[in-house]
Amino acid sequence: MNNKFSTRSLHPLCAHMVMALGIAITPVIGMHAAVAADAPVAAPADTIRPALVKIIQPAQELNKSQNFKDALVKLAETDAVPDKTPYEIYIIETMRGTAAMSLGDFDAASKAFEKVFATGKAPAANQLTIKQLMTEQYYAKKDYPNTILWGKRYVEAGGNEPLIRKRMFAAYYFSEDMTNAAKELDMVIQLEEKAGKKPAEEDVKNLAAIYQQEKNIPAYTAGLTKLATLYPSSQNLMKLIDQVFRNPAYSNTLDLDAYRLQLATDNVSKPDAYREYTELALQDGHAIEAKKIIDLAFSNGMLGTGATATADKALRDKATKRAADEMKALPSDEKAVANNKDGKGFVSVGVNYLAAGQFDKSAELIEKGIAKGGLKNAEAAKLELGLAYLQGGKKDKAIETFKSVKGTDGSADLAKIWLIKLNQPG
Repeated sequence: MNNKFSTRSLHPLCAHMVMALGIAITPVIGMHAAVAADAPVAAPADTIRPALVKIIQPAQELNKSQNFKDALVKLAETDAVPDKTPYEIYIIETMRGTAAMSLGDFDAASKAFEKVFATGKAPAANQLTIKQLMTEQYYAKKDYPNTILWGKRYVEAGGNEPLIRKRMFAAYYFSEDMTNAAKELDMVIQLEEKAGKKPAEEDVKNLAAIYQQEKNIPAYTAGLTKLATLYPSSQNLMKLIDQVFRNPAYSNTLDLDAYRLQLATDNVSKPDAYREYTELALQDGHAIEAKKIIDLAFSNGMLGTGATATADKALRDKATKRAADEMKALPSDEKAVANNKDGKGFVSVGVNYLAAGQFDKSAELIEKGIAKGGLKNAEAAKLELGLAYLQGGKKDKAIETFKSVKGTDGSADLAKIWLIKLNQPG
């Protein structure tokens, strides 16, 4: 990086702030000095001796004309003047710091601004501006330790600009300090939300990725949940569904329920997935559902072509035949399960009515099954009841049902994803 550049080479905001720090020296009675054109007149105690004014005024003109190198040479003459007051030091070092920063000499600027702060004369707003500038410019230089140092000073002084937190996040990240990187990025997101803004998708993704890298599974899952909630794309929802599968407590008895959710979120997208979904539905006694899935796979070209065409056709024929038998048997099956000791039969037939498009009948039977009890997994049955309500156009009842799912085997996690999907706009 070229170390000699004007304020035109700085980030536009930074260039503006550098110029805003310029010190206007006005030779009035008592040699008073003002920090800016709109600043109040300085207190009588804040004066500059004539010997220094003779040096500072030309230096200021050099700064204004962006002749920063000569401005620094001129300001060096002040070093020979003894017993400078805190206010004189404040004026000189502010000018020296802004000139050095404009030349890209951040180390010299840093030393100058340290002296500025030590005087106690710098207004709080100026201090904040300086700390923000130094953070930005050290970051641009890829000097991550100093980015963090000045970023901390900015935050400790009350700065709340999310961009500085992002600089600190990146500095920590590139320094391989993932713990602090996560803290800073989390704060960026919090500041955005506090301001009523929607955090950037990239920020939420990056935070989740750090938690995953650090093997902080609860935080990673929470990050994916926020990501899917704020940006409910199929891809983001699938990341959350995948995390359900990775939970050691997940029960594979929920695989069919998981496939239903994947289908609803446009995440059944591979031939093997359609084939497995079809086979699972057949195994669980839901041939009508199996036929719907394999028919969809044939219509979108996922199955029925290439090397597996014959096997796919055989699977489709089996699903078609069983579905026809299942449709005919629905009324009699409904009567038969009424004599069962538990509610499993009601739930199973209810799911078949759901696949057949008879949503009210489906919800009625699943409700009966849950009420009768004796189910190995009543929470999974609630997932199917919620789906029956949803497909029957009763969204409010579906939401209420999904909210009631409490299972620790993955059923509650699937229900939460359904709720995220249902809360999508449109």
